[in-house]
Amino acid sequence: MAIPINVRREGDAEGGNRFAGARFSGPVGIADPRGRMDMIGALVRAARDEPAIDGLAFFAPVLARLPAPLISRLAGGLTKANDLQASNVPGLRGDIYVAGAQIERLYGFGPLPGCAAMITLVTHGDTCCIAANVDPAAITDPNRFGRCLEQGFAEVLALHPGAAPALRRI
Repeated sequence: MAIPINVRREGDAEGGNRFAGARFSGPVGIADPRGRMDMIGALVRAARDEPAIDGLAFFAPVLARLPAPLISRLAGGLTKANDLQASNVPGLRGDIYVAGAQIERLYGFGPLPGCAAMITLVTHGDTCCIAANVDPAAITDPNRFGRCLEQGFAEVLALHPGAAPALRRI
């Protein structure tokens, strides 16, 4: 799987994206949800502490001068080996309205950059909304995939008494 890792350091200028991609094997063999979450946390911390995590920034000025089709081919080559890409997007903190109606949830459907599934979490107030975009050639039973995601989130939420249950919308 691949996830973005925040590489913004204290003293960096505000604004813009400051992240690097990290790839690791998801611990799907750990049945206990707490143990699985602990392992994922350890993998993310190890990726964040990797000295070369922001190595691509070194090459960015050169990459920016390459033709767009070549950049797309390079990026696609990096992501097509990923079964899953996950991302999180901080949402708006306050109430928002469109034509007088309050927006209660925001779902971010990320693009499929060659991977089988892109799962995006968007926070909005006290709510987390998770959207899954799947490649139908790779995930041939999207309903089953959705049920598995829902069951996985239910396992994690059960670790926190009083947490609201996952709500699945199609």
